[in-house]
Amino acid sequence: MKKKLSLFLALALMVGMLAGCAGGKDSSGSGDKADDNSKKVALICAQGGLGDKSFNDMAKKGLDEAKEKLGVEYTLVEPTEVSQGETYLRQFADAGYGLVMTLEYGHAEAVEKVCGDYPNTVFGVFNMVIDKPNVASAPFDMHHSSYLAGLAAAMVAKDGAPIIDGVATRSGDVIGVICGLESPGFRIFTEGFAQGAHAANPDVKVLMDFNGGFTDTQNVKA
Repeated sequence: MKKKLSLFLALALMVGMLAGCAGGKDSSGSGDKADDNSKKVALICAQGGLGDKSFNDMAKKGLDEAKEKLGVEYTLVEPTEVSQGETYLRQFADAGYGLVMTLEYGHAEAVEKVCGDYPNTVFGVFNMVIDKPNVASAPFDMHHSSYLAGLAAAMVAKDGAPIIDGVATRSGDVIGVICGLESPGFRIFTEGFAQGAHAANPDVKVLMDFNGGFTDTQNVKA
């Protein structure tokens, strides 16, 4: 719930910036038309797309609320490859969207490259910081929460210690972590988790793996 609220507030804040940041026409001829459509918002999903019951779905919910409460119009796309980021960023900026946001951590380089060509478009990024005048950054310290999760897991993951009713850990103080996708963001999350676990128990073994998606749970069950 706290992450969902934070994401919605970040979305609302970025939308609210448009009136101040999309003020004059671009004289460079770059096709930057954000001043004409200050309430047109574009969102580029992170890997996995909608249906992840997490980051992407929360962002869409936030945009739905922004549409209802702030009167914005939005378009959402689900790239199949991280490499499509620059293409989408430019397409939306050329189409006159006042705010173009990406949830994909791997789009950082593309945003830095594109934002200078569209000075009247606001670009929004999450879970990272890009120090450019027309880039709004909403960093999340997710490694802090995962550190605490690892700390708690290691405290209960002791030989034979019960975790839930009728289920105890196996011998050897081993913790398993399965993430949806292998990505820089999840790497940060798992690194924080491992550090927290080792802080509680230096001898704990943390096993990490990636499912390759958010909807097919067969690999997780295996």
